[in-house]
Amino acid sequence: MHCWPNSTLSSDLSAAGHKVVAAGEGERNLTSRHRAAIHADIIGALEPMTEGSTKPVTSTVRHAGMTAVERYNAVPPPDPVQNTIP
Repeated sequence: MHCWPNSTLSSDLSAAGHKVVAAGEGERNLTSRHRAAIHADIIGALEPMTEGSTKPVTSTVRHAGMTAVERYNAVPPPDPVQNTIP
């Protein structure tokens, strides 16, 4: 499974009794990862908002982007009948 960095999902699953093993880091291309607020200037040209700006937002645009993830493998519990891992 893939989780955001600093996610508590793997530790939450471990605390619930599931065996979760870290499998390294990677990247995912998410279709709506980036969100940009756009403002139309005085002549109507669109420009991205800057942090702390008080200008009104004209629209919000979402676009794909790469993001870091942490990878984990979940180990299934042993089969109680066979006492083996499937």
